[in-house]
Parts: sequence; structure tokens; C-alpha cells
Amino acid sequence: MSGLLVLFVQSFVNDLDARPERGYIDHFIAALLLNKLFLIKISGLVVGLAIVMVGSILRGPFWRSLVSISVVLLFLVVMMAIDFVITGTSLFPVIHEYRMAAQARVGSNSALDALWSASRLWVLGVVVLIALYSISWPGRKSNKNSLIRCFLITAFYWACQVVLNMSNGTESGDLIFLAPAAAIAVVTWTDTSHTAAFWDRLWRRFHPGRLHEITAREVIPLLILAFIFVPEASASLRAVKLDFLISSGTTKYMTVSANKGVTFKILHADKIIQGDYFFYFYRAIHAIEDSGASRETIANLDFMNPFPALFLATAPKGVWVWWDFTRNRNVPIGYRPSWQEIIGDACIVTEPKQSPVWSVSYSQPLINAVEPHLAIAFTLIYEDDWWKIWKHNGGCGATGG
Repeated sequence: MSGLLVLFVQSFVNDLDARPERGYIDHFIAALLLNKLFLIKISGLVVGLAIVMVGSILRGPFWRSLVSISVVLLFLVVMMAIDFVITGTSLFPVIHEYRMAAQARVGSNSALDALWSASRLWVLGVVVLIALYSISWPGRKSNKNSLIRCFLITAFYWACQVVLNMSNGTESGDLIFLAPAAAIAVVTWTDTSHTAAFWDRLWRRFHPGRLHEITAREVIPLLILAFIFVPEASASLRAVKLDFLISSGTTKYMTVSANKGVTFKILHADKIIQGDYFFYFYRAIHAIEDSGASRETIANLDFMNPFPALFLATAPKGVWVWWDFTRNRNVPIGYRPSWQEIIGDACIVTEPKQSPVWSVSYSQPLINAVEPHLAIAFTLIYEDDWWKIWKHNGGCGATGG
């Protein structure tokens, strides 16, 4: 989100002091941010590319916009090529996974979902505030071009925010993280001299004796910023409170660890666990250790695979990091994965028989897809009420096919 914020400001603000010689530096920075988004979240890259392209076109002129977009794309292609060379990753499998994820997201949303997301209170409230700011500045009638740009920026912010909310699968639909960047961009297309005077030594405006001098228009950008900062600050305060309760011993937690890799804590207050969450992992950890397989390549037939990190072991190659067959799916409706996509070159496969962490809707499609191959190429070496653990028949040096 920080990268998208920077791209939005860089692409849409009316930078009256921009120097032509900074053009290539700005293009390089934009490409660098887009490359980071590519490595972090593909939906962020799609939105980021749209921001760069639409922002360049709105700032015009058109021919210069095309040149700018072309330079950014050239830088981006070079950076992405370096990514693939350094990591040794193949291009086509990545494209295949991203295409399936896009199909999954599109297939699980409809036009009604988009309308619902666009009409959520906080998103719609920010859009209305930015629109009110756009039409409220002095001299707006004599500068219709700037007014049109402001409304285009507002509409584009609205569209980007809806796409981000839907692609992230948020239930509330109230993520409005791009709002400050949109507000800043709109402010720069209005009366900049008046705006600069207001923000200069802003703290003096909040003196009790001068509050009457602040206009509604001047409050709007501050209100938009508050929509972002207040919830984030409240979340941080809740985290500080929780840390205090844990450190003081008021709130208890369970520690899940294999004493080798990562360690994570589960709060007793978490309704998911009721003790089962804790034992779910520890049953598997002890079974893997007892079988002497803690250093082997381990795959897990569930939502995600914590065992390589818990044991500091090698993760399977060629597999998806996580699977979701629910409404927030990352695979198309009706998609049946192959066993190679699920376990890759794993020597050890853990199969949950019951899962207090995730529902059976996550694990059952994976189990159904892998079971025929497990029956042929693997041997069941452990089973209890919680888990089945399989080991490759040819030994852990012969799992490459």
C-alpha cells in the first residue's frame, strides 16, 4: 500500500516545480516500485500499472505521456528479467499461477459485489469529501480544466480502491488506504497558494482563539487523513494493550515450536483453539520427529504448510504456498490441482484427518487429488486421530519425479 501511495502521488499531482531532467529518475523510481509490487502482490502490480498509465495521460500532453509510459515499462521489464535470472524461476509457471488466481478472483465476484464494495460507508464517504473539496475552491468556474481533472482523479481513486478491496477479499470493504494520496493529488490541482498558506504552521490554526478561522474546505483533507490514521492508531493501541496483558501474565498463551525454527504463540482467548489448535500442530511435530524426518522436505495437505519453517527444513519445490477453495479462493471454481502442484518433490507428506485450524473445505480437495499418488509412491509411516504421515518409497533422495 505504501508503494501504491507513492505511485499515486507521483503520477497524479500537479507538480508545478518539476524539472525535465528529473524525468528518467522518476520513471526509474516508478518502475522500481512496480517491480516491488510484482514480487509482493500481483493485484498491486495491476493497480500500480493502471495508476502510472492513467496518471501520465491525465497530466499530458498525450505524446509525452506515451513516452513516459514506455520508459517505465522498459525499466520494469529489465528489472523483472533480473528477478527471474537471480531466482532461477521460470516465467511460464508464474504466468500460469497468476492467470489462475485472476480467474479465481473474477469468478468469485460479480457486478453486484463491485457495487456493494463501491457503496461502503467509508469508501463512499471519502469520495464525497474529495468531490466536495474539488468544487469548493475559489475560482473554480474559471478553471474548468482543473475541475475535470479533479473529478477524474476522484473517480479513478474510487475504482482503484474497489479493485483493491475485492482482490484482497476483505469482508468489510472499508479499506481506504489510497485516500490520502488521492486527496493530495486533488489539492495540487486547486488553489495551491491558498493551500500552502493554510498548511504553513498548521498547528497555529488550532489555537482555541483561531478555530473560527478554519473553513469547512480546509478541514476536509484533515478529515480524510483522520479516516486513515485514527483506525490505524486504535489498532496499535489495542496491540500495546494486548502486549501489556501478556507481559503481566493476565492473558495466557501457548507456544508452538519444534525448538529449531520459528516459534509462534497462540492466545488462550482465541476461540479457534480451545486447546485443539495447539495439539493439532504438536501431534504432527512429535510424529515427524519420532520418525526421524524433521530435516526432510515436508508437504502439508492443508491451507498452508508451517512445517519447513518450524523445523528449518527445505520446503517442497514447485508447489503453491497456500490453497483456498472457499469464497476467497485463489484457484478457479472447479479447478482440480495435480499432485505435483500440491506436494512437488516432498519426501514427507502430512495429511490432516481433522483440522481445528481450517475447515475441511481446504484440505479435502488436496487429499482427493494426492491420494492416488500417495497409494503408489508413498508408505504410511504414522497415523493417529489427527494425522496421517506418508514417506516416499524410494527414500528422501529419490523424490524428484
